[in-house]
Amino acid sequence: MMKFTEGAAGATVLAASQTWFSGVEEAGSAMILPERTVEPASAGLCEQYEERYRLFVSQLTDKGYISKAKGGEAT
Repeated sequence: MMKFTEGAAGATVLAASQTWFSGVEEAGSAMILPERTVEPASAGLCEQYEERYRLFVSQLTDKGYISKAKGGEAT
């Protein structure tokens, strides 16, 4: 079994985004499946996570890594 293959998987998604798919978002959606979903233990934590996630998405959008869809959702 191979260890530490995350970098290779990421490189594969990036390569596919330039060849088989129209971009990183499409390649990632097609090639990556979440192993599990972790929910916050409390509503207070959920609000903190949401605030920081919005900031993260805003920074990715500003840098051109992702685009905004209609309705304000990142794509």
